[in-house]
Amino acid sequence: MGSSSDLSKATKLATYVVYSCGMGETLAAFGNENKEFTPAVIFDNNSKTVNIEAKELLAKAEELAERTLEKQKSLLIRVADYLSDNRSLNKAKTREFIEKYAIDFNMGQIVENAENLFYRKHLKELAKNI
Repeated sequence: MGSSSDLSKATKLATYVVYSCGMGETLAAFGNENKEFTPAVIFDNNSKTVNIEAKELLAKAEELAERTLEKQKSLLIRVADYLSDNRSLNKAKTREFIEKYAIDFNMGQIVENAENLFYRKHLKELAKNI
């Protein structure tokens, strides 16, 4: 059931960014701009449809997920083993596992708060230089 929900949400997000945000080749926002009501499947008559663009985004995301899971297999198995004996994994323990078992992972990529998100950091740099 969990993966079904994840797939549904990923499909809805991919469709939304193409359908309502203009992030695909189809330069138009179709219909409702509210993500909650964006259809999971869009029917249009263009040769390069919104559905195809959303499907391409999902395929790229799947490839990245598969590469990441394979690369971080040791980390994932160790975390799963830990969680089989413990109810949860706190932030400190998560960091410990990442530092110990993650492959090619930059700890600076961990987002602690909104100040570290790329777009905010980038915007602040631009604002300083004006």
